[in-house]
Amino acid sequence: MLEQMRKQGASIFVYLIFCLLIAIFVINFRPGQSREDDNGCSGTSNVVLSVDGDEATQTAFKMAYSSPYNWGTSKSKVHIALETLIRRELLATEADKRGLIVTEALLMEEIKKGRFYSATPPPPGQSEDVEAVYRPIRKVIQGVFDQDGLWSIKAFKGWVAGLNISQNAYIEEQRRSMLASMMADILTESVEVSKEEALAQWRFENDTATYDVVEFKPETYRSALRMTEADVDRYLKDHGDDVSARYKADERTYKGTKPALKLRQIFIATAKADKKPDDKKPDDKKPGDKTADKSADEAKAKLEAVRTAGAKKFADAAKQLNTDDNAKSVSGDIGWHSVENAALGDKAVNDAVKALKPGEMTAVIATDKGVYLILAEDKREGDLSFDQVKREIAWEMSKDTYSKEAAKRAALTALAEAQGKTLEKLYDKEAPAPAGMDLEQLLDDPNIPEDQKAKLRQIIQQQQKQHGSLEVKPDRDIPAGWFETQQQAGSAAVGSAAPAAGSGAGSAAPTTPVTPPAPAELVPSMDQLPAIGDVAKPHINRFGPRARATQMPGLGQSKDAIEAVYGGDLHPGDLAKKVYEADGSYVVIQLVDRKTPNVKDFDKEADRLTAALRTTRANAFLDDWMRDKCEGLAKDGKIKPNPELLIERDDAGKVLPVTYKPCMSFH
Repeated sequence: MLEQMRKQGASIFVYLIFCLLIAIFVINFRPGQSREDDNGCSGTSNVVLSVDGDEATQTAFKMAYSSPYNWGTSKSKVHIALETLIRRELLATEADKRGLIVTEALLMEEIKKGRFYSATPPPPGQSEDVEAVYRPIRKVIQGVFDQDGLWSIKAFKGWVAGLNISQNAYIEEQRRSMLASMMADILTESVEVSKEEALAQWRFENDTATYDVVEFKPETYRSALRMTEADVDRYLKDHGDDVSARYKADERTYKGTKPALKLRQIFIATAKADKKPDDKKPDDKKPGDKTADKSADEAKAKLEAVRTAGAKKFADAAKQLNTDDNAKSVSGDIGWHSVENAALGDKAVNDAVKALKPGEMTAVIATDKGVYLILAEDKREGDLSFDQVKREIAWEMSKDTYSKEAAKRAALTALAEAQGKTLEKLYDKEAPAPAGMDLEQLLDDPNIPEDQKAKLRQIIQQQQKQHGSLEVKPDRDIPAGWFETQQQAGSAAVGSAAPAAGSGAGSAAPTTPVTPPAPAELVPSMDQLPAIGDVAKPHINRFGPRARATQMPGLGQSKDAIEAVYGGDLHPGDLAKKVYEADGSYVVIQLVDRKTPNVKDFDKEADRLTAALRTTRANAFLDDWMRDKCEGLAKDGKIKPNPELLIERDDAGKVLPVTYKPCMSFH
């Protein structure tokens, strides 16, 4: 009996061991395990990214991160790797939907051809040569062939080892990337371009013009405005609805405000402040020269007299004593300023203002720039009503409106006076900027007025823009088609409307260009402008010869101004018939020269130019297709990177805010 129980227990034990082995086998060798077999036993998730339910593993991330095609810096290599995997999964998922497969034979054949598949986003703003290296998904492994041109297993193993993964994992990940490449080929190969389209594009790019521009800038007139209280009252009367709308748009900025004082100021610049740095060298200054000191003493005495006279006389004194004409015109009114930080340009002045109560004046304050006296007229804080702030809103809005109107009227007058003449005989040329001038440094110069700094910022922004970049907008559900370019309607540019529903992808017969509507005539408004001080006469700038682009020097992004120069109505020497608004300024234009290309030159390179345009369109279409897919999924929360990968720390070990956003590589 005991022997029988012993044998039966042994059988049960063997049975349990056998079941355990089966369970271990199933767990470790379940279907689909091949893409996850490189991570081993790990305490962290093997999934680094989920795109619409499809998951990319640690192995895929290692390949994208360690790839020599990952052009990111030490901090951004993770971001580039994630974007690479997003691009791959978008395409591979679409390939799965369409039933595409990569056979074992095809996979091994491509590997033995020394090809490496990676959907790396191309570096932004690079040359065409650089893009040609990074943009294709199918790339080449450098050094995989020996001197006899034979595939080297040793070089291949070294390549895989450099990616920090196993050979089996590499092969399986390449299968997924090849699938993405096949889908990309289907999309790009569906785009067609005709020879006629390439000719239109070539003509567009090689049709050059040289033109003169005289620019009338609102900021120049803004600084010359001599605004008065009556001007603000008039603006409120004529544009009250606009002021009210501005208040409603910015209403939350007037809630819970910190204490502020309404200030009136008298500032008298001293001789020392007025003197230019190079007027007198230190060695030339004679002992006992008290010119600056005398000027400061006189200014102090005048302001002490104002303090004695009291607050009721302050406005009249400010109208007489202020050095600046603008300050005189408003009797020294400088508006509302924070009690804690009045931002009046000098620490001593700011500190003195903090202690003021309504009706009180500061002491007379002497600085290197000049002598100050400031009166506090009122105080406010908390929630501010429309009536409390309408005048200051109207003050700023009126300066914008009046300065633009003044610039426009000056441009209209200039156009009328230039009829039958050449602009270069009426205006001096713009002086060239000194070599090596750093515009960014100029923004930090406290001696440069704020309106001039605003223009410098505009120049810097324009320099940073990429002119003439191609933009296509394909239908989300159609993988190819006929695209419009950014160029304005009516030009001989590439593209036309998309084909009708049901038509095949690719080219169609060129349609008749649509004549753009004539730009509206600029006319003076009915506004009565305030007094305007002296304004320097504008200069003339000559540009060209330049091919047409979506943004032109002197013309900005004004389609109407660009069309006036390139549209064919003007002949060399002709003035444009109208004044145009270009990037906020008003311009008077005169065509100097115009050259159109010879079609025979195109015929010599027709095949190459047609192929190049097709490549450009195909790449743009593929980028747009992937961007639309990516942004749509990201919006729906269907792109989920592993948050552990996004953690960054500063030198002190503190966690930094996450800067990565899915789809950030699409421009």
